[in-house]
Amino acid sequence: MEGAVSYINPWAWYRWARPHPILDKPWRREGDPEQINEQLAEKLRKDITDIKFNRGMKKANVIVLGPAGAGKSSFINSLLSCMKGRLSKKTTTSVSDGDSFTTKMLKLTAKDLNIRLFDTMGINVKKFISEEEIKSILEGKLKHGYSFRKKDTTESEPNTDYTNVEPKENEKIQVAVIVVAADAMKDIPSDENKMSAIREKVKEISEVLKEYDILPIYILTNVDAICAEVRRSPKMIFQSRAVHEMVKKVHDTFGPDENDIFPVVNYVKEVDTTTVRDIPLLFALRHIVRLAADHAENDSI
Repeated sequence: MEGAVSYINPWAWYRWARPHPILDKPWRREGDPEQINEQLAEKLRKDITDIKFNRGMKKANVIVLGPAGAGKSSFINSLLSCMKGRLSKKTTTSVSDGDSFTTKMLKLTAKDLNIRLFDTMGINVKKFISEEEIKSILEGKLKHGYSFRKKDTTESEPNTDYTNVEPKENEKIQVAVIVVAADAMKDIPSDENKMSAIREKVKEISEVLKEYDILPIYILTNVDAICAEVRRSPKMIFQSRAVHEMVKKVHDTFGPDENDIFPVVNYVKEVDTTTVRDIPLLFALRHIVRLAADHAENDSI
């Protein structure tokens, strides 16, 4: 009828206007959901175990750092699980009132895994692993079981029972992993003029690593918390718009190349492993082991 005003459903317009949560094609070529299967998982496991290191080193050392509650210990357990083909829990995972549950440095590995993972205390606004302690770990001077010093005590010297005065070459760190949580990243501004305390501390850690010629790999956990499609199936990680945008935010915030950022979904509530959850973890683990081999090559020149 002439002059009549048509009614437009605002929700219909919203559904049409907003970007689809799943991209037309994967943002990382190797992560095509159609190729996420057990055959790929076995190939990645073989790639990892086939990597050998120079100087007769049997296992590379990897320090795991990051904010409290980001999922560092869960990530370590998840890596061990995806290599074993069953759930493995070698380090305790919990956070209380924003504080790290990890108070001691733990060196963790598995029989068929060619790296050792060094679990460390998480950082928050008030408590964090000190620069001195990080350097001591990088240099191989702290032993398994070392208790991190609390910032609210007068304790100034580390426990000598857990210090190594003359560390061997195979006790030094080759690779650093910094774990950040996707859901927490929403609260960390990427703007240089709006640095949060956590962001500043992570940047300081990166500067320490640079002194030792160690470029960190970033692990982006909890990506299922920012994308419903990934929550339904982790195989959609590499085709998720929200996950890709968060990877770019990690790049903008902390500076690593996008190919040094690996989104994963840790094993937290599950009672068994699955191929779709294993594969993103295996992509990250393969990258870690390859960088360790590169670092060992550089040291032998």
